[in-house]
Amino acid sequence: MIISTVIINSVFEEVVEAGYFIHTFSRFGMWSAILAGALLRMFYHLPLMRMEALLGILATALMFEYAYWRWRQLWPLVLAHTLRNLYFYLIAIHHAA
Repeated sequence: MIISTVIINSVFEEVVEAGYFIHTFSRFGMWSAILAGALLRMFYHLPLMRMEALLGILATALMFEYAYWRWRQLWPLVLAHTLRNLYFYLIAIHHAA
């Protein structure tokens, strides 16, 4: 379960939300591409989160999308996303115990 939620999900989300959306919407300009990827990322998590958490996801998404636009490297984003997911996974386990 940890592998699927922490690692595989991070790879999938970054490839689709950063990589694909930045390339697809880049013809409309930098901010259109960044906002498209960030909003998709936020809507992706809509059923799972409260509004405060969604705003945090949107802020993180904007940073991730901008970083991908700037450097065109997915692996740093995958690593950051994996670490972020692992952190929240461990917090959830700690609170459940």
